[in-house]
Amino acid sequence: MDASQLYPLRLNTLREIMDDPSKLKGKRSEMRYEPFRMAKNDELSSVAYRRLIAAIDWVEHLTALMGGLCVEDKVPFIALVKNAFAPLMVFKFASRTAEVAKDENILCLCNFAYVPRNISQAFSDSYHLGNGLVDRALDELVRPYRSYGLREEEIVCVSAMIVLNPLARDLSVEAFDKVLEMRNKIEDTLYMIVKEARASQQPAMLANAMCENLQFAQVFSSTGEIPLLTDLFG
Repeated sequence: MDASQLYPLRLNTLREIMDDPSKLKGKRSEMRYEPFRMAKNDELSSVAYRRLIAAIDWVEHLTALMGGLCVEDKVPFIALVKNAFAPLMVFKFASRTAEVAKDENILCLCNFAYVPRNISQAFSDSYHLGNGLVDRALDELVRPYRSYGLREEEIVCVSAMIVLNPLARDLSVEAFDKVLEMRNKIEDTLYMIVKEARASQQPAMLANAMCENLQFAQVFSSTGEIPLLTDLFG
């Protein structure tokens, strides 16, 4: 189904989704990263919604592996989703672009399309991809990831480490301990993958380098037109 028929989600807060997960039933459009078509301006908000759902799915799967969190009030779950959305989105765009595209001036999105480096000139509204995010992602992430030749296992591990941030705001002490324990296990796994697959003399340094430079992912243009994004950063 075309994404334009699925989004925007008629929801204003993450809690609405947490209280009734069935509201996302049928809302998961296929995600694929391809460098052949430039996205249309009106597709960018749909990309944001789809990546939000992906962040929710990541948190759900990882917390299940941890044996769950104390989610009676949904606060820990929502905290992880809010924290993961931006950096996970940017990492996925960057790692998949490095994987499928040779052009150094395009960033592939999850909707079979890309945006150009000069997004502010190409589109009247760059939504959540403004404030130089595309330019910096291409230079600070795509370029080194392309040189690393990231493997699928490494992409999965880094994605999980991004989601499992024990410093996410509003985590309880119990949730902090669980998240940190699982994150450390995944970090150890990434270390072993790098050590064995790349015969690297400095696997820890390379593993850390794969996770660096994501801080700028929290810098966004105005999200006032997208209530769920406003809730994410509010």
